[in-house]
Amino acid sequence: MNVAEADRRVDVVMATYNGARYLPEMLDSLTAQHYAGLRLVACDDGSSDGTPELLEKFDDIPVRVSRNPRNLGARDNFSRALGLADAPYVALADQDDVWMPGKIAAMMDRMAELEGESSSGTPILVFSDLHIVDTDLNLMLPSFYEGTFKSRDASTLGDFAISNHVPGCVILANRALLDAALPVPAVAHMHDWWLCIVAAAIGKIGHVPEPLIKFRRHGANETDSGRQKRRSTWIWQALGRATRPREYFEQRMEATTKLASATNALMMTMEQRFDDRLLPDARRMLKALVGRSWVRRYAVLRQSRSGESPVTDLLVALQMGLARNRTALAKGR
Repeated sequence: MNVAEADRRVDVVMATYNGARYLPEMLDSLTAQHYAGLRLVACDDGSSDGTPELLEKFDDIPVRVSRNPRNLGARDNFSRALGLADAPYVALADQDDVWMPGKIAAMMDRMAELEGESSSGTPILVFSDLHIVDTDLNLMLPSFYEGTFKSRDASTLGDFAISNHVPGCVILANRALLDAALPVPAVAHMHDWWLCIVAAAIGKIGHVPEPLIKFRRHGANETDSGRQKRRSTWIWQALGRATRPREYFEQRMEATTKLASATNALMMTMEQRFDDRLLPDARRMLKALVGRSWVRRYAVLRQSRSGESPVTDLLVALQMGLARNRTALAKGR
């Protein structure tokens, strides 16, 4: 492998747990990639179904398998796996999906475009669209972004402040992003969300519009990804508001209070870790989000692609301030 090839090496990072049922199809799709220089880096989180043995037998591309001494959970397992990767680029993978043969090549082409437009050492994250499929890979939704409130144009700190728009299984990150983002802090909701926030705050985010993976929806990972289910959920929420207004209000307040507290912790961590590296727009948004004015917090969320309703944005903006006031009072006692 010459220097040019070495510089384009990609580690495919996978966090596994009892994935033996679907893992062979995922591994076959790695073998079928139209890209040289792939390696699989997998961390197994205590599987009891033969998953690590399947990984260790897979030799179509180089493989590094690590078994965790104790169960870490999805976020910390992925964080550990990312720490074991040492290639210049890392692609995140789920154990139960199937990749299109040209996935890595297409995403690396987009990465090269963004790197060509940027200064050396710029943290960059690239993502693609995805097909939603059922357990047997039958198409349920041709486009994740056409079927949800998530935005393929999300690229700023405000866009990712209270919700993530990018499933981890379609992320490609360069080494500059990984060096800045790792280790994933305890306050981060999930590893993929954290990578997006860091890239938006100090680097660049770009996307490939084509769906490049088949994302399985099943009992273990079911998400609200279809328009029909979204309408159904909205109907049930409307019925809940009408028939059980007090219960609905209490649940809504509890959810937004937790989100506000988590967002406070996340934004303060961003300020502490990246204050001297923030992009101008990110610095402005962060200053508003951690500031005293709920009006400015609300303005950042509403002017961004939060993916949430105006009511949720408002409640979070208000409760972020209330949470900080409670913390300050507690410390003053």
